[in-house]
Amino acid sequence: MKLVKLSANKSSFKTIQFRRGFNIIIADRDQDSSDKHSTNGLGKTLLLEIISYCLGGSPSETLKKEEMRDWIFSLTIEIDGEEIVLKRAIKDRKKYIEALGIEDISVDEVCLTLGEKLFGLSVREVKDKSNHPTYRTLASYFMRTYDGAFSNPFLCFAGQNVLSRNNNAAFLIGLNWRLSVKFSQLKSEFNKLDSANKAIETGAFDVFGGTVGDLNSEKIDVELQLAEKMKRLENFQVHEDYRDIQAKADTLTKEIHDVINEITINSQIVERYKDSLKNENGDDIRIEQIYEAAGAVFEKSSLRTLDEVINFHRNVVLNRKNYLESEIELYLTKNRTLDSKMEKLSNERAGYMNILKTHGALDEYTKLQDEVNKSRAKIADIESRISRLTEIKSRIDDIRIEISGIISKMRQEYSGDQPLISTAIRLFNSNSRFLYEQPGTLSIDVDKEGYKFKIDIKKAGSYGVSSMKVFCYDLMLAEYWSTVRHREFPLFHDSKIFADVDPRQVAKALEISSSKAESLDFQYVCSMNSGYMPYDYLPEEFTDNFSKYIIARFNDKDEHSTLLGVTF
Repeated sequence: MKLVKLSANKSSFKTIQFRRGFNIIIADRDQDSSDKHSTNGLGKTLLLEIISYCLGGSPSETLKKEEMRDWIFSLTIEIDGEEIVLKRAIKDRKKYIEALGIEDISVDEVCLTLGEKLFGLSVREVKDKSNHPTYRTLASYFMRTYDGAFSNPFLCFAGQNVLSRNNNAAFLIGLNWRLSVKFSQLKSEFNKLDSANKAIETGAFDVFGGTVGDLNSEKIDVELQLAEKMKRLENFQVHEDYRDIQAKADTLTKEIHDVINEITINSQIVERYKDSLKNENGDDIRIEQIYEAAGAVFEKSSLRTLDEVINFHRNVVLNRKNYLESEIELYLTKNRTLDSKMEKLSNERAGYMNILKTHGALDEYTKLQDEVNKSRAKIADIESRISRLTEIKSRIDDIRIEISGIISKMRQEYSGDQPLISTAIRLFNSNSRFLYEQPGTLSIDVDKEGYKFKIDIKKAGSYGVSSMKVFCYDLMLAEYWSTVRHREFPLFHDSKIFADVDPRQVAKALEISSSKAESLDFQYVCSMNSGYMPYDYLPEEFTDNFSKYIIARFNDKDEHSTLLGVTF
């Protein structure tokens, strides 16, 4: 792929025409600028961000600003001799206005197609597999616009995990990246399962309720409880009239209590009558004394004879005794009747109670059945947890075996991949040797963590040298893909990659990148502040062609001299 032209829907925007080979964007300070002016914000970094956005990337912070909302950018690219327009609006980030000859097409579809055309990625594999190299991730190694991209050659954005880095590096070098992807998938699964297993064993993860041993113990306890409930259930007899019988028994109990109360009352009456009967004795009354007392008041001629009075009194006492005796007999008879009734009620109630004792109600039976079913369900749940724990341990063992097999296969293929590996190493070493007296080293190996990539340059303690590691690696990728993989992708470097780098190394970096881009016909695009251009160290051949390399020049004179033609 080659860049052809970048334009926008605003007349103030400076349309950029790209050239084949080496391209440079310069930010100048106007001769009348004061010390307060700056070459920052003129558009050199923004230009790379816009290109990245047109090629399917996420918008940068500048592009997210409200002032950019109604901007539309069009990037013309060339793939296999065919020019393609990628037209994308800022306000609608999920689709293109036009791309690949199709209007209103989603960004995902465009990225899948570009991934297939530019990197040979399988659409099906990209969709189906996690940690699979994607078009945007691979493109980010050629367009380092994200934070943290210049800290490590194998890191295209801050926070990228090791497995992703290794997978993409393997793909870009031409190693068996599918093995690397499979390894990363298994490693990720292993880490999750192993962490879960350790958490379970330490009791920190209670979803499973303990270890296999704990669960087996719990299962045995629940099985014992189930056996007891099953025995009760087997001996349980259900009486269909249980509730009616219980109601009748309750009614009989109340009646018996009423009878007992009545018998008690009757007995108390009999006792009082018997006490009264003891005092009813006519012979004990002194009639003479009564008459002598009465004679003091009445005339004796008005009183009856003594015999008449005595006989009358005896008759009264006799009648009273007869009454009490009859009443006693009456209440005794009532109690005998009540005793007989109570015996009958008690016998009847005893029959009902015997039925209640030997039978149960249907809802009680159902409740017992529910308890049995709950115990069975709990046992099934425990067995399921035991099975899952066993599967986890078994899967951990299986993954260890699978990972070991993949590592073995990687090592076997390592010898066959030596021509590719040697080419990448040779190109990187050549780039670093050109910049420094002692060449840096790119090493590619296989260890227990899969493919292992490492870069070293002597005196790599400073930030500037670290940036040059990235430069040498990126330039190696651009040359490698152009000459070995025969699928080129433009290489972009913002001026920040040269920050804090010795001017001599900056000059050599510009020299070698321009030389290779021109001779090998791949595009290299970089931005520089004119004040940091190492003119004193640049070779004559470069300075002679310097003007033709420049595709855009911005300065701080006014807003019209910037990329957008406006400031905000």
